[in-house]
Amino acid sequence: MSEFGISPRKIVILPDEVEAISIALAAAVKDYELIIAAGGLGPTFDDLTVEAVAKAFSLELKTSEAALQHIS
Repeated sequence: MSEFGISPRKIVILPDEVEAISIALAAAVKDYELIIAAGGLGPTFDDLTVEAVAKAFSLELKTSEAALQHIS
């Protein structure tokens, strides 16, 4: 991020829980223009990041058959 002139203003470490992540995200958008969420060691089959983002912003998750075919 520093290569692009972006300095973190706040770093938050949270438990791997949808509720905790969604609350933190919903609060952060009130104070910051850019939020970067990293799910720990990287994407895994049990990653909660997408679910937490959907919950934070009251969005419905949908499966894209076209995307599934592309990655299969």
